[in-house]
Amino acid sequence: MGRHVTRALLTASRPDGWEFIEKLLLAAQRQEGLRQTILETVDEAHPEAFRRMLRLIVDQNLVRFSATIRAIDTWFGFGYDALSAGAAAKTVECVLTCLESEERRREILASDDAEQVYLALWSGAVHNAPAVVPEARKLLSHPSPEHRFAAVHLLGTTSLPEVDQELVGCVADPDLRVAVRALQHCAQRTGFHLHERETRRDKALENRIFEAAHAVAPSLPVKSTTLEPILWPWMTLQ
Repeated sequence: MGRHVTRALLTASRPDGWEFIEKLLLAAQRQEGLRQTILETVDEAHPEAFRRMLRLIVDQNLVRFSATIRAIDTWFGFGYDALSAGAAAKTVECVLTCLESEERRREILASDDAEQVYLALWSGAVHNAPAVVPEARKLLSHPSPEHRFAAVHLLGTTSLPEVDQELVGCVADPDLRVAVRALQHCAQRTGFHLHERETRRDKALENRIFEAAHAVAPSLPVKSTTLEPILWPWMTLQ
């Protein structure tokens, strides 16, 4: 028994394999190691299997287990702990809603709750990341810095080359937290040179990043400053 077993059954397009893993997860009981092995491969699953596993987590209140909280942290890039099962459950329910109804996902995308807006973007990207880029691009001019941050954070995690220009532009965002997150993503993008053509493209990107950072440098604090958390309590930037 290992991750190769759960991964094989979850990534395949066979519902009988998904059902087997669902039953195995429920049968784990006090076997936290088995539960963790299953949950650690859920984000690699077939999209429909992923949705079914989220439904199982909600219906069976599996957020009461620490392995589920750790898995949710990994799936969504969050920083929850075992004491915040309620927040984790709310996250899973929001994503499940978005995956089950495109109409509801678009409604959530237009809401005032920036965290749920991020989850709506994330849910769309699970099925088609490039199609979500225009949705996130619209949010970059939102009056709320939390909404702009959600868009920048999502765009950066896609690692799509077509988001480079948007991220570079956000280095000049009036909210330093948004600007710093955009700059972090830009720095990560230039660190991956897959082949000669990618290297040339990244050199051009480095030049644009430098110009953008140079333009905003006079408005930055002289000393290193820890900024107030944005969107999530663990999202503290310097």
